[in-house]
Amino acid sequence: MPDSTRPSVLHQNANNGQHNSREDFSLAALQQVPLFKGLSPQNLKMLSGVIKRRTLIPEDELLTEDETDNSLFFIMDGAFKITVRKGEGTVLLGLCGRGELLGELAAIDGQARSATVTAQTSCIVGSLSSQNFWKVVWPINPIPVNMAHLLAGRVRRLTAKVQAMATLDVRGRLAFQIVSLARDHGLPEGNVPHFIHFGLTQAELAQMVGTSRVQVNQLMMNWSKHGILTTKRNAIAVHRIDALCQMFPASLEASIPKSAQEFD
Repeated sequence: MPDSTRPSVLHQNANNGQHNSREDFSLAALQQVPLFKGLSPQNLKMLSGVIKRRTLIPEDELLTEDETDNSLFFIMDGAFKITVRKGEGTVLLGLCGRGELLGELAAIDGQARSATVTAQTSCIVGSLSSQNFWKVVWPINPIPVNMAHLLAGRVRRLTAKVQAMATLDVRGRLAFQIVSLARDHGLPEGNVPHFIHFGLTQAELAQMVGTSRVQVNQLMMNWSKHGILTTKRNAIAVHRIDALCQMFPASLEASIPKSAQEFD
């Protein structure tokens, strides 16, 4: 006899850990999604009926470059890598985590996916079909305003990243990237205000800032000697984020919202 307390599963891929579930997200959980900020409990309850829960394990692909699926996803828990193909390999563009949207461009313009998104950790996402997004979700105020704010914020961050890549030396670019990771994804742990758990290798950091692994290693070792950060099993503990911020212009720092830890 099936266990009635467990969510029923719509689909499970035998080749990986992905599955979709009919289990609804709680209204409290949906309220934490920036896209749904300001929605009434009635609207959130209605949305929970069209949103599918999807779970992934590390290395599962959520989106694949050049695919034509146009569903929209929002991350409820976990972290993903964003990569694009380059020759026989891939290039890491960035990371995304809780609260962020994925696939919104394809949902809006119907074009193919521009990148591959792969689970870096165990993840839970909510998914919306393009049809439900436009017919059910988009007409609800203030969804259009929230989406505009999210896209504007993303454009500002991308502009700052392009500026950093074009104007800073390797030291400044790496400092900018680590501050971005720390403020976006770092969590307090013991005496460490920003602990980045993603398990990024130095080679991946090098890809993100356009340099070599050797240069990243040299800079990280130097910063470790000065007590700015430490590394352990590819995790990064940032002890002095202020020291890293001094390595690039204040105008670029302003593009990275400060974390709650920095206001304590």
